[in-house]
Amino acid sequence: MLPPLPEIRIPLALACLALAASDASTALQTGPEPAGATAAGHRVSPRAEPCLRLRIAASSDAAAVDCLPPGVRLSVTTRRGDWSWVELASGIEGWVASEYLDAEGAAVPPRVADSSTGAPSDAGASGTEPVEPPAAAPLEPGAAGPLRRDAPSPDDADAREAELTVRLIETGGRLEHAEARVAELARELATARQSATDLEAQAGELRTRNEELAAALNASRQAATANQEQVVELRSRSQQIGVELDGARQRITALEEQLAAARRASSLDTLAAADRDARSAELAEALEQQGHRLAAAEARAAELTSELAAARGQTAAAEAWTAELSAELEELRSRAATAEATAEALTAHDRRLEADLAGTSRALAAAEERNARLAAELEELRSRAAAAEERLAERSAELAEARLPSGPDPHPRAPSETAPRRAPAGDPAEAALAAVRAWAAAWSEQRLDDYLAAYSIAFQPPAGLSRLEWEAQRRRRLTAPAHIQIELSELEAAVRDPRTVAVGFRQEYRSDRFRDTVRKRLTMAFEQGRWKIRKEEVTE
Repeated sequence: MLPPLPEIRIPLALACLALAASDASTALQTGPEPAGATAAGHRVSPRAEPCLRLRIAASSDAAAVDCLPPGVRLSVTTRRGDWSWVELASGIEGWVASEYLDAEGAAVPPRVADSSTGAPSDAGASGTEPVEPPAAAPLEPGAAGPLRRDAPSPDDADAREAELTVRLIETGGRLEHAEARVAELARELATARQSATDLEAQAGELRTRNEELAAALNASRQAATANQEQVVELRSRSQQIGVELDGARQRITALEEQLAAARRASSLDTLAAADRDARSAELAEALEQQGHRLAAAEARAAELTSELAAARGQTAAAEAWTAELSAELEELRSRAATAEATAEALTAHDRRLEADLAGTSRALAAAEERNARLAAELEELRSRAAAAEERLAERSAELAEARLPSGPDPHPRAPSETAPRRAPAGDPAEAALAAVRAWAAAWSEQRLDDYLAAYSIAFQPPAGLSRLEWEAQRRRRLTAPAHIQIELSELEAAVRDPRTVAVGFRQEYRSDRFRDTVRKRLTMAFEQGRWKIRKEEVTE
């Protein structure tokens, strides 16, 4: 069994992260509460089918926080062009299209935003004469003013966003660890499959060798059987020759007895000596012939005895070879059984590895899907945080306006003179160029945290990557080379507004792995007290 993977804890971390993102998203749903205006009662028009979207900004491209069905009652407090800032009975606020609102009754006209500056101003029935706002009571030090007490500050939103980003990066690291574990399991699975293939080949060779040995054993047994038959035949022939030899010996003995009798009779019968001599010669010749036959029979018996001994030796050798082949065959059968058992064990291990790999792949896919959803929620949270920061700046401007002493102002100032956000100090072009040089230095020195911190939270990664995928890609490309050298030349800065500067330059990249020279343009934005990269483009 494979050890349990630590990535199983990823769903719990993602669930906690999603809960934190949900809390931050709920906190950012509230908008600014304009002061010094009387709300007008309205309802969502029946023309808004199936519902009217409540957005975080006065634009059709802004994210929607809710969808209001026809007939819902709401209060209009501010108008800006074709958009109205409304408040529901539940306290949720946002922008809606004014054409889908129907008035319930007479009410003080809402404040209409100035078309050039976007700052709200009071208008009478004719919409042309400005009405002096009522004197605002002096605010006590530390008082919350007209801002909502439950509205999150930009610092809290930034802190939540930073925490979510850190958790997403940690999740990305765990996902990379899971991918490495999956790759390791895949390699182990490939090795096990190769081992199983080798064992199957060895088992096939053993089976072939077993069949060859079995055929040789059968041939040896057949040869032994043939030798045994030859031995039996030789024994039978030897017995026949022995019987013939005994008969020849008996005839020789009888002839010798006849010769002796004839010799004894020769002394008694002298008259028949010639006949007896002739008879003796015949008997001697017959005796000689029998001697020759006896010698031939003895030689044949000796030859048959030698053949019998050779046949017995061949039989013993065949029996010994048969025993040796039987022992080798048993050993091969044992090795084949062991190889088959090992192959079955490897096959079972292969199946377990495939099952573990499939489970890990499913868990990894689910984690990646949850990570993608969480990244999308984080992007939406960032956009809402930016919108909240803008609304907070607007409310700060209104608060500053409300703190002015009561009475007519002999020297009224244009709304644009009251900046909603703190402008950067010094020359924007020089400050942006210094930030670009610091970014290049962090890249050259491979300081990953300082390099990533140079990018704005509103930065859109190229090639359709999410922020988490882009940061993981940059992390690999900054840490993989042994050294990196970035040289910038021909720097040019174009100030678009006090908070936005476009910087163009020629960039030369050198490392131990790659060299490249391109022209780039960075759009620098002043955010949270420093210049950051909002957009990065390769011009040529």
